[in-house]
Amino acid sequence: MQFGVTLPDVLDGDKLCWFAQMAEHYGFESVWTGDHIVLPVNVDKQYPYTEDGSFPGQDNASFLEAITLLSFIGSCTSNIRIGRTVIILPYRNPILQAKMFA
Repeated sequence: MQFGVTLPDVLDGDKLCWFAQMAEHYGFESVWTGDHIVLPVNVDKQYPYTEDGSFPGQDNASFLEAITLLSFIGSCTSNIRIGRTVIILPYRNPILQAKMFA
């Protein structure tokens, strides 16, 4: 069985690189990040994946652009796989996004 971990929501590049390197060192198969850039402050509909309908994230959390973040993580690790939990297509021009993936 292989296990992955989610990158923390921090803006410090040294800490992110250290986290990914430690995950690699301790044998994790992958590191992941989401594709959220912002979160809504007021939500009219309830979040369907929690008992009370509240979104589990913080509304004041800081986010880095996912493709750029994973490129950076790839540059400071050797073998660990990198991935995104979701892709929110409307964030980027489709041609630009395809080139970023390439």
